[in-house]
Amino acid sequence: MTKRRVGTAPHRTFWTTETVQAIETYQAQHQIPSFSAAAETLVRLGLNQSPAEVLTPIIVSTVRREFAVGMERIVRLLVYDIIETGVAQRLAGAAVYHLYEQTEPRSGPEKYDLVKQQIRDDAYRTFSRAKISTTLDELAAVNDELEQEGEA
Repeated sequence: MTKRRVGTAPHRTFWTTETVQAIETYQAQHQIPSFSAAAETLVRLGLNQSPAEVLTPIIVSTVRREFAVGMERIVRLLVYDIIETGVAQRLAGAAVYHLYEQTEPRSGPEKYDLVKQQIRDDAYRTFSRAKISTTLDELAAVNDELEQEGEA
């Protein structure tokens, strides 16, 4: 069931087929997301209300739809980011563990746990004290350095 706009109440009305088609045509022409908003706009026009009052249902309906679409996209991107972060963490952990197994075969797990904790602590310190823009600038600088090393 769709959510109603705040301050609206359901009201059962009967429309002729011609009126429904006219409202749907108006809705399509003006790209209004909901039938109710289109119908209310036409009613307000018929009542000679001000343009601000006439446009209110269209604006509210459009904003609500676009907000829902945008939030869905943001949530999807966050989920993808979480998955990719988990994959990256596991790959990095395996690489560190393998590195310490090769260099110090007997102290691999203990050394790995210590290094992992130090890296996690450093990440928390970095992200908790820095502004996001500063962190992004630092990451961009590191990326530039890596690209320059790759070109050399």
